[in-house]
Amino acid sequence: MDNSPFLFLNVMQDPCLWRSIVASTGAFLLGAGLFWVLFAQTWLREWKQAKAKIAQLEETLENLKRQKSVGERLPFTKHLPGRKAVKSDQLPYGGLFTPSNFQFIAGLDEHFLRAMKSKGINEWKDLANIPLQELEVVLETAGLSFDRSKLESWQQQAIWAITDNWQALDAFQRNWIIPSGDVRTPLERAVMNLLGFPDDPQNLCIFAGINPDIQGLLQQAGLRSWQDLAAADTSRLLELLNGGEGYPFLPTWSKQAQLALEGKWLDLNNYQDQLQQSADPDVSH
Repeated sequence: MDNSPFLFLNVMQDPCLWRSIVASTGAFLLGAGLFWVLFAQTWLREWKQAKAKIAQLEETLENLKRQKSVGERLPFTKHLPGRKAVKSDQLPYGGLFTPSNFQFIAGLDEHFLRAMKSKGINEWKDLANIPLQELEVVLETAGLSFDRSKLESWQQQAIWAITDNWQALDAFQRNWIIPSGDVRTPLERAVMNLLGFPDDPQNLCIFAGINPDIQGLLQQAGLRSWQDLAAADTSRLLELLNGGEGYPFLPTWSKQAQLALEGKWLDLNNYQDQLQQSADPDVSH
């Protein structure tokens, strides 16, 4: 008779065997716990740190890519000391705009700006540094449709502003507006607005020495726009206004109009300040 089943039952009933099994299982669980405490948690923490480092490096790389086309920094004036005249080709707008002013950025309207500011994008540096994916989420959450290239252009324009490279920004915007048929860039319009110049080529009252009555006389004589006034020489103006007596800034009108035509609003603003401060203005500058 085969006693194998009974031997198995006898073995399973052996208390020493069960104690050995329990001890072995406990030792295994204890070892696994110690491994988790000593090694697995450390590995998991290092993995999370490495993942965060990779994300940081990717963000840095993206920022570097955006800054690649910024170019060399130009010697712009940070402030306008005493509102002195400066050369317009330097475009010293860094002393005109505050870092929270976005009105000069092409393609960025009030709807986009409101959504951005609600998420803490309040200054140029915030727009320049936010990852493009996060900016897309901000606008999508606000229910706004957009083109990715437009967002990239906003960030590039913000970088140009931060680095005082207004010349590059102006050149970019002049290419931007060509398809639209517009004659002024958003940057130029923003400068005009801040300096108080209306965008009306037939408004002659923006020039020092011309009031509505004088404007009426000039327009009656056929000088109806900035272009007409810029083309009129001093002798013609003297003839139209009976010798020019009582019009102290008359010799400067053509120059002022020419500055307006060329979009040199800072030069015009500073030149008018000089005229107002001088009893005998030097019209040769």
